Amino acid sequence: MIYTSTKGQAITYDFFMAMAIFFIILVIIFSYWAYSLKEIEETRAKEEAFDSLLKASQVWFKEGYPVYWSNETVVEIGLANDRKINRTKVELLNDLGYQKFLSLMNLGMFNVFYNVTNETSVVLEFGNPPISANNIYRIERVGVLDNQAVKVETIIWT
Repeated sequence: MIYTSTKGQAITYDFFMAMAIFFIILVIIFSYWAYSLKEIEETRAKEEAFDSLLKASQVWFKEGYPVYWSNETVVEIGLANDRKINRTKVELLNDLGYQKFLSLMNLGMFNVFYNVTNETSVVLEFGNPPISANNIYRIERVGVLDNQAVKVETIIWT
């Protein structure tokens, strides 16, 4: 008489191979997902930085509100009038102070530094220069100050 077992054999070599393949695929999918999330976050941070950089550099080419503002009346900072950088507003910028400037600019977590130079010398430096910064973003633009072309360098960093 031959006895046969009616029990199923669930734990076999095939079962372990299937589980190993399943876990390998699961690890690959999870790794790709984590990598994709990291890339998306880095792209979003760069886009935010670029938007803040453009916003910070645009201050040299708009009038602000009110158009002829003072330190007491300023609502929106703009340093230009009639498509030229206004010397009076530039001088008011130094009196305004860095912290008030940052609060009016609403640049979030970014710090800002401006370096304005003509052909021969530095005309203005405003803000805190990035000495030990992690992420530095820079843009250079050209404007007119006192009927002379100047290079306006805008730097933001975290």
